[in-house]
Amino acid sequence: MNAVVIPANKTVLKRADAMAALCGMIWFGLIIDACYTWFLPELVRNILGTISVLYGTAILARNNGIVLSKQRRKAFFAVLFLAFFMIVVKFKAIFVFIYIPLLCMLFWRETALSKMYAYFKKFIIFYAILSILIEILVVARLWQHLPLITIYEPQDWVQEGLGYVNYFYGFFCIPAADTTLTFYRACGPLREGGHFIFFLSFLYLAELIVYNRRNIWLILCGILTLSPNFLVLFLMAEIYSAIKNKRLLKPFLAIMGIAFGAIFLFVLSPETIKDEIIRIIFERMLEESVENMGSDGVMAILDGRTGDTSIAIYHNFLNSSVFEKLIGVNNFDGDDMMSDYRWMLLYCGFLGTALVLWCTYKFAFLQERNLLGLCVFFIAMAAFIQRAWMFIQVYIWIMMLLVTNEYNMSQKLHKFKSR
Repeated sequence: MNAVVIPANKTVLKRADAMAALCGMIWFGLIIDACYTWFLPELVRNILGTISVLYGTAILARNNGIVLSKQRRKAFFAVLFLAFFMIVVKFKAIFVFIYIPLLCMLFWRETALSKMYAYFKKFIIFYAILSILIEILVVARLWQHLPLITIYEPQDWVQEGLGYVNYFYGFFCIPAADTTLTFYRACGPLREGGHFIFFLSFLYLAELIVYNRRNIWLILCGILTLSPNFLVLFLMAEIYSAIKNKRLLKPFLAIMGIAFGAIFLFVLSPETIKDEIIRIIFERMLEESVENMGSDGVMAILDGRTGDTSIAIYHNFLNSSVFEKLIGVNNFDGDDMMSDYRWMLLYCGFLGTALVLWCTYKFAFLQERNLLGLCVFFIAMAAFIQRAWMFIQVYIWIMMLLVTNEYNMSQKLHKFKSR
């Protein structure tokens, strides 16, 4: 007697999507190196995250939530090749737990990924608003009066070089050199604003292109990071929106309004805050970059953010054997004050770097080759050039997957309504 398979109703499928998406966000929240996870070893975070994603995948599998399209299979094998390379060459068990969740989520149903995007959006906007509120606390000199835990041990070489300590408040952290902090560079749950801008940029691009929304919280938080990268990526999204909608005036007015608003707030700021902003933007960023570029060329901008030890290791690497160039430098873990694309070359060689770029291309153009995929790829490359280590934790690819999936879902819905 043949068993009768009863298809799940829409309510059950929605619950399965929501549960799997929640599992995916638990993984995401654990592996982005957020301040609330600093007390957990990296391996523990990845194991817990992997268990969460496997559980979510099992829920979807029971409810016909696995998609085995040709494009996804190609991306799966690209990631599988990279995972095999990293596990065999680096011989670290942690890579098993890093890549398994990514390989699983590649086959999740579009509606489950869309639900995960909704959770991702709430997560990022929550931290964007929180970062703005923290700025108010810092300006009002109230941040020191909240219950906190002071973490004196620096979390990376940047904090060590600047003499930072971390004032930990449970689910957010204020990195500061001392208690005379006058301005807070928005960084969400992460250790610095330069990391958070890529989260903000991916979400802003999706909201603008898919839903034609300009989220003011993302814009304000992006400005408060004081990162030129956010402005570049913001302009890219606006230009794409103008091309897509064939409306040049609206994006122009939006850009001018934000620019005048930022200038207006700067003029009204107290002198201490103005001095701090000028120091960060013009002295630490622009002046040093221009001075370095004028003396040694464009590469000197990256060298100015890199330790001498790493530069020496990189030059030795370029003169090393062909085999070492292919697989990278043994025992290089990235703690030698380097975070740009050269870190990736040192860590996994030209072969590993090529596989990383191949995976990035596959995720950007997972469904089709279009202008949105090019913009997503551009944001990823901006991260790769300056903070290549983000790709080792693979969450960059998940953000790319969520953005492109949301766009494709909206396109299908538009075609369905236009019938």
